[in-house]
Amino acid sequence: MLVKDLLSRETNIVLIDEFDKVNIGLYNVFYQMFDEGELEDINYSVDVSNVYLF
Repeated sequence: MLVKDLLSRETNIVLIDEFDKVNIGLYNVFYQMFDEGELEDINYSVDVSNVYLF
C-alpha cells in the first residue's frame, strides 16, 4: 500500500511516529529506504529520493 501511494505523487512526506514500537518487518522496510534509496514490493519499485521522512 505504501509503495502505490508513493508512486501516485511526485513528492511525498511520510511521518513516522513511535518507530521504536513497530514490528521488525517494518524496520526492514524503512532501513531499505534509508540505505538503498528505494522501496520495493512484489510488483513495484519506487525511488524514494523525493520522499521526506519525519
